[in-house]
Amino acid sequence: MSWRVRPGTVYVVGAGPGDPDLLTVRARRVLRAADVVLYADSLVDPRLLGAVRAGAEVRGTSGMTLAPVVARMVDAARRGAVVARVHSGDPGVYGAVAEQLALLDRAQIGWEIVPGVPSPMAAAAALGVELTVPGVSQAIIFCRVAGRTPMPPGQDLRALARPGVSLCVFLSTAYATELVAALRDGGVDDATPAVIAEKVGWPDERLSRGTVGDLEPRLRDLGTRRHALVLAGPAFAPVATRRRSALYSPEHAHVFRPAQAATGTHRDRGAVAVYALTADGARVAARIREAVDGTRLHLPARLARTVTGAVVAEAAPARATVARLMGECGALVLVMATGAAVRLAAPHLEDKLRDPSVVAVDDGGRYVVPLAGAHAGGGNALAERIASVLGATAVVTTAGERRPWPALDEVARSRGWQVENPTALPRVMTALLDGAPVGLVQDCGDPLETAGVWPAALRRLSGLAELRATGHRAAVVVSDLTTPLERDWVVLRPATLAVGVGCEAGVAEAEVAGAVDATIAAAGVSSLCLRVVATLDRKLEEPGLVAFCASRGWQLQGFTAEQLRAVPTPTPSAVVAAAVGTPSVCEAAALLGARAGGRLLVSKRVLGRVTVAVAHVADGDGHNLEMAAVRSGEPAGG
Repeated sequence: MSWRVRPGTVYVVGAGPGDPDLLTVRARRVLRAADVVLYADSLVDPRLLGAVRAGAEVRGTSGMTLAPVVARMVDAARRGAVVARVHSGDPGVYGAVAEQLALLDRAQIGWEIVPGVPSPMAAAAALGVELTVPGVSQAIIFCRVAGRTPMPPGQDLRALARPGVSLCVFLSTAYATELVAALRDGGVDDATPAVIAEKVGWPDERLSRGTVGDLEPRLRDLGTRRHALVLAGPAFAPVATRRRSALYSPEHAHVFRPAQAATGTHRDRGAVAVYALTADGARVAARIREAVDGTRLHLPARLARTVTGAVVAEAAPARATVARLMGECGALVLVMATGAAVRLAAPHLEDKLRDPSVVAVDDGGRYVVPLAGAHAGGGNALAERIASVLGATAVVTTAGERRPWPALDEVARSRGWQVENPTALPRVMTALLDGAPVGLVQDCGDPLETAGVWPAALRRLSGLAELRATGHRAAVVVSDLTTPLERDWVVLRPATLAVGVGCEAGVAEAEVAGAVDATIAAAGVSSLCLRVVATLDRKLEEPGLVAFCASRGWQLQGFTAEQLRAVPTPTPSAVVAAAVGTPSVCEAAALLGARAGGRLLVSKRVLGRVTVAVAHVADGDGHNLEMAAVRSGEPAGG
């Protein structure tokens, strides 16, 4: 039976964070039908009243106590009116509705709750973040500090705050000192990202990003008293910290995605698969397999028996076969019409730096078209090779083919660098092709100029200050420093960092993630530059640490106590030496992971049951990072 508004009923409506567009469809239906609207006018954006029908009685309740509010609802409902009691956000979160509903029950008045978008969800949307980030944060806590309303035992922010979790703190911005003290007492480090989200969804919305360490002065400077949340945790860091979940992994099968499309191995970058659908296509595919080493030919069963050595594609639609092959192989050659190849491959393309190369060949063997992964995946080179075998024409459409210098993503891939913002690559390469000035700022890694012959338009500058002052249209920044960047700057991240970790037995993955992320943030460097996570060899099987490194795709390296003991460190501990045979774990491991000549950027930080240090890799490239080691924590932590 479909839902409908019933006369004589009180509807407790969640107004959401403020923006009328975020009202639910059901909330709008109630407001259109309501005869009486009682709304929390100090908390609800008045723009929402535009959804109320003309002629309805509308009254704000900020100046009323509980008894007259309930009396008005009871009186109107007994007369058969539709009553809307409008609260901000979702009524189920700090909505103070339970006492109203109890009194309505006592008066034998029917009621219904209409949920709204909770403000933490709206704030996360405004910030462009996810509250549950794989490998970073998998727990969300809604809480507040004790104000005029006391907190039940064991439920105060001090008891619930934990490193790594996403903390959504309500009704607490007037208690800045208490709030920050509670976070610190709960083990949340000062370097942890913290956001003030004020009046989310309102015309005068304000979002202030920073850390726990500067939260109190920011609250004071903003003068925030109401309509504000404090969001703290590693999930609220910038977008670069986002991680891939298991849900959409090729290895994760479920009822809507068959196992055959999901159970392949991790992608083998060197593997080439050829897939054809017609008899003519099978003959062309066989010629490609014979000429390109390491190629496997996949054909439907009706064709596979006609070609020696062909792999029979599973009895599934072509889209399932292509999905599996794109998850397994570094390159996929589709012998079929280009349109069909595009439709089959497109749903599985994610990122130009990680996608497999996809090449289409018509089943007459006349044209070879690289569709994806042209540079980073080697698609252009593969197309040229196939064309030479078939005597075909390679239809290479990337603009970069008319320039003599290497593609930036190719340089990054060949040197093991990460590209922080791949979406800027086309804009910077276009600027170079147009001959427009492109600034180059580099403070680490092998000099970019050694990668090829670059156009005169690429100009090396002394630093970001000069880059901003000269107003270049586009720029290439090679750095491990986290710095506010512009839309048309390609940021390349060399592998310059080693992180040393010490931890207690049984430590959770989330706690390791929170400690490492906070320490890297304190160093002012990018986690994309991490080369290795190093630790004591006996910790190589610690489940939380192993799971953390696996979720990030980071190498985990172990050193013996004897190796660690031989490394001079700034904060040795006799307690740690007695326990594990070396006076330092995280600092010594970071320095060993950084190789001879490495230096500490962040000395030992003790964060709950985890200790972390960060070292800069010695690469002999004249790195000019000027940063004093940050010391925090007590030397007894290891």
